[in-house]
Amino acid sequence: MVSRTIRIDDIDGTSANSTIAFSIDGKSYSIDLSEENEKKFRAALEPYIRAAESIRKERRTKVVTETTGIDQRMAIREWAKTQGLSVSQRGRIAQDIVDQFHLHHG
Repeated sequence: MVSRTIRIDDIDGTSANSTIAFSIDGKSYSIDLSEENEKKFRAALEPYIRAAESIRKERRTKVVTETTGIDQRMAIREWAKTQGLSVSQRGRIAQDIVDQFHLHHG
């Protein structure tokens, strides 16, 4: 049996093209958006992102890698499956999936 995930735009209930993960004030969020609403979302944030200080990815990646134990890797794999992301049952988990998990779960 083939399983298929259908995303619904959290703003207007139309078909969503992407899931956007973001965080503010130490709390992480994710939202499913259509192409149109994603453009609006990014346009609204653009001046703030341009003015903000970027967190260096290398530093964040190192912390994530060091703190990812067996139980957490299992949780990441389960979460990735519920999000329709392709993840292997064994071995290394792609860093972008680990990053998305941490953004979503703060």
